[in-house]
Amino acid sequence: MGEGWGNGFIVFLKRGRREIAVKAALDGQVKLQNFIEERISDPEIRALMGKIKVRGAPELNSLYPEKFPAKVEVTTENGRKFLEGEYYPKGSFKNPLTEKESRSKFLNLATMTFPERQAQEIIDTV
Repeated sequence: MGEGWGNGFIVFLKRGRREIAVKAALDGQVKLQNFIEERISDPEIRALMGKIKVRGAPELNSLYPEKFPAKVEVTTENGRKFLEGEYYPKGSFKNPLTEKESRSKFLNLATMTFPERQAQEIIDTV
């Protein structure tokens, strides 16, 4: 495992939902490598985390386990609201990854343990 991974994963488990929201907002994607303590302690991330509220939604919870719904509402500083939702997370059997997304995900995860060249060789072999 990569350096800092163990501590980052523990932090992820304890405080994951807000960090996931922040990472998605700042980077447009979420990678496990970004959950190391140094990244989570970044002032930009800490500031944005203070603005995020995570709440359950009984109307969505009632759809589980048939669906895995989630919704995100963003309110800008000038009061504009944006709402997005999804019943099945990307990568689930109802919303599968494309081949390109699958390769990218594998590389992101595999390079935590293997050099990128070796991870690419695994893809080429499989």
